[in-house]
Amino acid sequence: MFTTQYQTDLPDFDSYQYSKTQLLFFDIETTGFLGRGSFVYLIGACYYRAGKWNTIQWFASNTQEEPMILSAFFEFCQSYSYLISYNGDGFDMVFLKERANALKMEPPFCDCESLDIYRMIQPLKHILKVENLKQKTIENFLGLQREDRFSGKELISIYENYQKTHSDKDKCYLLLHNKEDVEGLIHLFPMLSYVYLFQGNFQLTNVQIKDYENINKKVHKECMFWLNLPFRLPVRISYGKSDIYMTGYDNHMKVRIKVYLGELKYFYSNYKDYYYLPVEDTSLHKSVAYYVDKDFRVQAKASTCYSRKDGFFLPQYKQTISPYFKKEYKDTLTYFECTTEILNNSMIMGIYLKEIFEYMLQNKK
Repeated sequence: MFTTQYQTDLPDFDSYQYSKTQLLFFDIETTGFLGRGSFVYLIGACYYRAGKWNTIQWFASNTQEEPMILSAFFEFCQSYSYLISYNGDGFDMVFLKERANALKMEPPFCDCESLDIYRMIQPLKHILKVENLKQKTIENFLGLQREDRFSGKELISIYENYQKTHSDKDKCYLLLHNKEDVEGLIHLFPMLSYVYLFQGNFQLTNVQIKDYENINKKVHKECMFWLNLPFRLPVRISYGKSDIYMTGYDNHMKVRIKVYLGELKYFYSNYKDYYYLPVEDTSLHKSVAYYVDKDFRVQAKASTCYSRKDGFFLPQYKQTISPYFKKEYKDTLTYFECTTEILNNSMIMGIYLKEIFEYMLQNKK
């Protein structure tokens, strides 16, 4: 077994609610994609100690040394609370547990919590506007460049050749790929800022109704929200959906939502207690409508039991704020009135924005 350990020059980052000394970043290299019939030949890990980032790699020169590198890594993990990986929940941790079981070793990671960056950013793929979520793709999104030119699959044949020749050149290729994979996780960790943003971690600082011109030079109104973030977004993002457009940069976020200006309907749930007046196109409670001529009233239905309201409204994709209004009875999209009281209520507006972020995460137009 070969072990190499050294300090490395990696950027500092906001570790959010985590202490850097609790985090262990890791990546494995294997001879296949299934724990049965394949084995681990290289494990790399990054950790923070005494104000510096450090990298350690355990390398198995042959199959017989696999238990040695597994044992060394499992023991090393015991000092950390969180294991950081890229698709570790889908591959690395599963593979390591299978190999530990096959070798009759103690189950690993019992006291560690997994933070899988891939799984955590997966719902954001359409918002980040990336082709796929491969680690190298996300590194490119962040403007990172690699020396390594091989894929994990290509390295399998390189390792097979190394076992025959013990070529230092092949060994360097193997170590370099793993080094850039595991140290790349340090660069990728700030991607979690997008995750925490869409989970509702922000401070609403201002709300205003403003005029804007569309492409046809017609004036409309929009509601502008200014947010401060308790972390920094590594790359500026912008995304639009329906009548919503958002931009995020550094530790700031702006959300613009088109205001509906006009008339909407408020539907009463207890329609059996109402009459519908076709001429006036409205409903009245029976205690009042009783005095209306019978020729001008009919029993209200759920779809006709409404009153009409004219004003400024914002869309909502859950029935969060009441009273809510609709264009038609069967519509799932509802609106609430933009009163000064509601717009100045930071708690209500914060809840509304969290609902908007949940809606933006749905990859549907």
